[in-house]
Amino acid sequence: MTLLRPPTGSVVRTSPSTLTPVFWDGGARGVLLYQCCAGCTAAIFDPADRCRRCLGNNLAWAESAGDGSIATWSTVWRPVIPSYDVPYVVAIVGVDEGYQIVTNIVGGDHTEVRSGLRVEVTFHTDDDRFALPYFRLRSPT
Repeated sequence: MTLLRPPTGSVVRTSPSTLTPVFWDGGARGVLLYQCCAGCTAAIFDPADRCRRCLGNNLAWAESAGDGSIATWSTVWRPVIPSYDVPYVVAIVGVDEGYQIVTNIVGGDHTEVRSGLRVEVTFHTDDDRFALPYFRLRSPT
């Protein structure tokens, strides 16, 4: 069994922008945040200045429960940078609030990952002190 772990050291991530400080601050508190459109109630992720559904600009930040399901995934055997131990699993998670996030799966074995499996958010801080959202497989209930 190969335990999936978050990368160590510096990781590949987007740079903070004028739209993202609230998101990064939430991560530092262990809270996954997304935007919600007041006009059409669409869930918006990644941070934007306009709704992707109705193009409205009345977006508010909301707290996600951090639960979702794996929509699709890929096991990676050639690391993007040396701080990524292989294998690692990149996934698109459909979060229960209605948006999708590209993330890594951690805490299980790569052979256990399947589309449709329930996952929950967990945060890990990189070398640059950013708390990044990863998802781990939920324990069967």
